[in-house]
Amino acid sequence: SIKTLAAVSDKEIVSGSDDKMIRLWDVSTGKCLREFGSKTSLVFSVTYICEGFFLSCGGSNIKLYHIPSGTCVKSYETPRISLAVVRLDDERFVTGSDQMLHLWKF
Repeated sequence: SIKTLAAVSDKEIVSGSDDKMIRLWDVSTGKCLREFGSKTSLVFSVTYICEGFFLSCGGSNIKLYHIPSGTCVKSYETPRISLAVVRLDDERFVTGSDQMLHLWKF
């Protein structure tokens, strides 16, 4: 089942699910356009970053994905399990774990 959603545009959303996959969806048709991930990491949160990019977090991994190519372009390792990720501005994002916040730079 879907655990997290983020709007990419007024036409597309990304979702993170129990099956450890991230999917890009067409809002008007409800069709899956692309799958991201390798079914090896849990997905607790996804957030849109900027044109063509989104972040996901799950377990001790945070990943920056490029939507058009479907590839992970950067990975961040965290000392704690990250449960949520939020973009602050064009240079930074925050992850939340068990009673802690971590500030990151892209």
